[in-house]
Amino acid sequence: MCLVYEARHLLTEKIVAIKVLRGQLAIDDQIVERFQQEAQVASRIHNPHAVNVTDYGTTHRGFRSS
Repeated sequence: MCLVYEARHLLTEKIVAIKVLRGQLAIDDQIVERFQQEAQVASRIHNPHAVNVTDYGTTHRGFRSS
């Protein structure tokens, strides 16, 4: 459903994961809504054993990411 990339934040130099919804799924409004809800819910979890969600949005091509 998604692609996950390892990246380094340009300003903080922190290693981060970037999760991108596959393009063919990003055109389905229900899947996009579910993806956004997942990011919102996950951003409320503060646990050392869980990934910290810091942001989510849309890329320049319109694909959703978190």
